[in-house]
Amino acid sequence: MNSLADKFHKILSDAQKKRIEKNNWVEGPGGLTLEWILYERETMFKAVNWERAVRNLQPVTMEQLRRAEDSATGHCDYTRKFALYSAELVDAQ
Repeated sequence: MNSLADKFHKILSDAQKKRIEKNNWVEGPGGLTLEWILYERETMFKAVNWERAVRNLQPVTMEQLRRAEDSATGHCDYTRKFALYSAELVDAQ
């Protein structure tokens, strides 16, 4: 696995450690959702766009990140897949 995907895996894994603290229902896009879902999504969104900024690339939209997240959802290795798909977004034009 490439180093950027590994970096994102660590970022996401660290964010997932806060699930117990963020296990509340909150209003989110589309209605009520668990706070930790929004937190992890926002964490990855910021990480992807920071890496894109370092490369002088335009930021991705939350919709683009959500597609990467949705592609990982349901996989037994969700964290690794979401990290990999997030890394792919960094170099996407």
